[in-house]
Amino acid sequence: MRKRKFVWSIIVLALAAALLVFLSWQNLLAPLQPVILILAAVIAATGLAVIFHFVSAANKLRLLLPELEQRADQEAPDTLQESYIRLYELYMRLAEKKKPHFYGRLMKLREKLEEQMKAQKKVEELLQKSSGSPLPALQQYYEEMHASFRKLPAAAQKNYYSRLMQVKEVLEKGR
Repeated sequence: MRKRKFVWSIIVLALAAALLVFLSWQNLLAPLQPVILILAAVIAATGLAVIFHFVSAANKLRLLLPELEQRADQEAPDTLQESYIRLYELYMRLAEKKKPHFYGRLMKLREKLEEQMKAQKKVEELLQKSSGSPLPALQQYYEEMHASFRKLPAAAQKNYYSRLMQVKEVLEKGR
């Protein structure tokens, strides 16, 4: 919806500026020609300001940050890493006075993704260690895996669920 409003406002501004310039060149409004040219310049400047606002790094960051925060709870951290890097690049392009507005949320998102990536790596390492391990060590690995597994978002949990259940079955059979 915001894109439609943006496109329509640009079209209206461009048409108004074109109409004013056309009328001034046709000498239809000869006595008002300086006023029309000034008005056309103001409309063009306003159009450029609107375009700059919608294309600015701060506005892109304002739109993309909540989207990535929401996706962080659902998707695997590996898939979000590239999006986070793009957000951080936008953050670095901001003016210094605008950076404090986004710093807290961006760092919180970074910490969340780092925690998820560490948990994912730990689950992978423990799954590798668990193959062929004696029963007491396997019990300890399973408990650590399960704790790390619960920190993962749903998409990442799907990847490891079956392997975690295999370890659990081995533990239950071994008792």
